[in-house]
Amino acid sequence: MKTWFERGQTWCWISTENILKRDRTIVETNSFGGAPIVLAEYRLAADAHLLNKRAAELARQAADEFSTASRPRFAAGSMGPTTKAITVTGGVTFHELREAYYTQAKGLVEGGVDLLLVETCQDTRNIKAAILAIQRLSKEIGSAVPFVISVTIEPMGSMLAGQTVEAMWASLRHAKLWRLG
Repeated sequence: MKTWFERGQTWCWISTENILKRDRTIVETNSFGGAPIVLAEYRLAADAHLLNKRAAELARQAADEFSTASRPRFAAGSMGPTTKAITVTGGVTFHELREAYYTQAKGLVEGGVDLLLVETCQDTRNIKAAILAIQRLSKEIGSAVPFVISVTIEPMGSMLAGQTVEAMWASLRHAKLWRLG
């Protein structure tokens, strides 16, 4: 019987080989739901750092395998919005979110990702918690960790928590984002 990591490695190889052979530049970790807050729902919160680190190691291995001098490949660490949002669902504090994002970011960076993707955000306060976690980690390691923020805009023209794109940008423009989408 294979272990979870062996199954993960097999999956990672099949998926990334198909992606990277098609001239893609970035391979993303399968860690979208890897924050301790999400993993707690499966009684895996204590394993969050290890799971994120291993996901990053697998993505790093795949990126390195297909990287060439003329066509480098990069590993990106996926950080989903969690299953809790301060404004929308409640049940979580800003401090808890920041710590959850920190644990996830630390595992991903230690595992070797080149950048972090804070994905499908629906609440500006969650985004700020993620940014503060990444900034804390950057300070601790003595190097800025590049990160991308992606937000979800509902048909009504705002995030699920009600912030417009303009309000969200006013709240985040001070952060040194690599990209915003």
